[in-house]
Amino acid sequence: MSKQHLRNKECEEKLVSKMSNNIAMAGGCGITGLIFAGVMATGVPNQDYLLFANAIRIGFPTIILVYGGIKGIIAKKIFNKIKEIKKNDYLLKNEEVLSEADLENENILENVKDKDKAVIAEIKEEKDNYLGLVTTQEEVKDTSETKGEPLVKK
Repeated sequence: MSKQHLRNKECEEKLVSKMSNNIAMAGGCGITGLIFAGVMATGVPNQDYLLFANAIRIGFPTIILVYGGIKGIIAKKIFNKIKEIKKNDYLLKNEEVLSEADLENENILENVKDKDKAVIAEIKEEKDNYLGLVTTQEEVKDTSETKGEPLVKK
């Protein structure tokens, strides 16, 4: 994990640059598309070229706005990658503190979601049963199919 994180950390500056370029492009395309949509909506088309004019009125601003939206989505994905790199920085920096955390203390798990608390409970159980030895209850059913053989319930 640490080797992969170091490789990702090297690319962090490039990702920040790409994200800012995509945000600028998305904002520029959004403003330009809205301006073109306003201009195209107010213009009176020539009756001879009505179909062509309507296609341009609808198509040109739509293409610009869709391109801006795509750039915005790309910027959001890059932002998530940067956030993941920063999270891994924090985890590696505070690895000892996080490993020594007392998960039995209710104050530590105060703002943790219920879903995450369930995962933490599973981790605590796995630490107690690190070899995978889990006790099971055995029941013997006397049916003609089992003929008194023990069945294990999990």
